[in-house]
Amino acid sequence: MRYGLKSTTVATAKKATKKSKTDLNPKVSTFTPPAQRVHEHSDTPSNSQQRGKTPYPEATTERINHAFEALKKQNFESAEEAFRVILNEDQDVLSPFHYQNIVVGLARSLKEQTEKKQIEACSLLQELRSTGSFTEFGASTIHNLDLTLSRCEEAVGGYLDAEARLLALRNKKPDADAKTLCEPSGNFNADITMARLWQSMDKHTLTETLLLNIKSELTKRLQSKPYAPTEQRLSKHLHTVNMALVRIWQVMDKHERAEGLLLNISDRHPNADEDRLCEPSAHHDIDLKLVRHWELVGKYKRAERLLLNMSGKPPNASEDILCTHSEDRDIDLALVRLWQLMDKHKLTERLLLSMSGKHPNASEDILYTPSEHLDIDLALVHLWQTVGKHELAEKLFRGCCEFYHSNECELALLNISSG
Repeated sequence: MRYGLKSTTVATAKKATKKSKTDLNPKVSTFTPPAQRVHEHSDTPSNSQQRGKTPYPEATTERINHAFEALKKQNFESAEEAFRVILNEDQDVLSPFHYQNIVVGLARSLKEQTEKKQIEACSLLQELRSTGSFTEFGASTIHNLDLTLSRCEEAVGGYLDAEARLLALRNKKPDADAKTLCEPSGNFNADITMARLWQSMDKHTLTETLLLNIKSELTKRLQSKPYAPTEQRLSKHLHTVNMALVRIWQVMDKHERAEGLLLNISDRHPNADEDRLCEPSAHHDIDLKLVRHWELVGKYKRAERLLLNMSGKPPNASEDILCTHSEDRDIDLALVRLWQLMDKHKLTERLLLSMSGKHPNASEDILYTPSEHLDIDLALVHLWQTVGKHELAEKLFRGCCEFYHSNECELALLNISSG
């Protein structure tokens, strides 16, 4: 099935009994959806009208825009708070489509936080799901609900539930053969989420086959020279698939295929000399992926050379120049990670201090004061742990937990410590 086309699956009349009580927000009084609040598929005509220009109060519109903007910027705690306010103050005026979107948005913000909140997200979505209709394969027709729920279930370790949900969303039967399971469904988000889930479940052959099939379908679509907006969307999808293929080939120890794909999509020739391979391309994110790949296969010098070229620093520059932060934090953090792998701890420390606006000879009071950049501060905590500066590491970490939200700080430290 071609991506971008609407599914022709007909929703059945499998309606669940509506609840008279909601647990969406414990601070909200009991809410009974009005009779006209029927949750239909987002592509049905009735819903197309619902998501039209519904005349909301200005304050409601501002709250909705603020919530989704916070979610887009990955300010998940702010988004959660904003969505809860909407459900508390505005849910009686929301159209069914927007009400569903707000609940799904709240779940998406919860999914990126603690396990307790991820479990809450699953409950919220299950409750909303019970008010809607389903396809003949058992997938909810509420826009983005099952996709979000599958990701929440995966986050809490419910891989089998997530897999079954995604199969239904992709119109696949659980007992179908591998060839059928790996055919693109026409729902790109469901297909790519399925591939990522299968990788997490160590179903590597299924993952690889599905991704290659999606790539083939997208390539054919692009070769047909579609209209510019469609071409842009398909190209973005193809990039996502290529990055997923690189990851699964790395997991499967197919490193030559992974590197070959990265070189190809960054317009490099595999047989080019070292100078050409280490020149920055026009594809910044792919260059950073290539650096990570070279780290993985132990090509540290090549990775270092590319990163230094990307930051405009010659490899033979002085230590002062090498450890001066650039204008690109992603490059600097990649260099920090690489130098740690290369045991260049002095350079790592100096670069991190430069990034946080501190001098190596500063007093301890200054050194363990948070810099207002959590990723940099926690990278410094991790480095100091590695080199045995435990007192400095502990003091900076405690300062971070006071300065930043403690839960966010602890989770970020856990992620850094686990690599």
